Amino acid sequence: MNIIKLFESELRNLDTNYFILDTKGKLADYGDIDFVSYDWSPSKYNKVKEGDLFLYRRPSKASETRKFYFFGAGKIRKIEKIGVDRVRGIIEKALPFERKLSPEELDLYIWKFKQR
Repeated sequence: MNIIKLFESELRNLDTNYFILDTKGKLADYGDIDFVSYDWSPSKYNKVKEGDLFLYRRPSKASETRKFYFFGAGKIRKIEKIGVDRVRGIIEKALPFERKLSPEELDLYIWKFKQR
């Protein structure tokens, strides 16, 4: 699947935001189900909104290799309140990468960040 074609309408929309979501892949501990849903606390992370795109990142502490890696992308279709200070983002257009993207592969990438 071509990632540009899959997310073409979102990439053209200037209101679309982009995020990196860390996930440990453990439903029992965090409530996340990779490529299905992602849970977070809006009092700590309140920028994600419906329609935003993201990359999945497995943090080094949860990685089999002890190095972080990117392993997929998706879109937040809907955000549901699931408890006190907890929401769940329902994911659509889930796109698992064919292979993991390691930190070494990003060494030459020029990152651009917004001012905070």
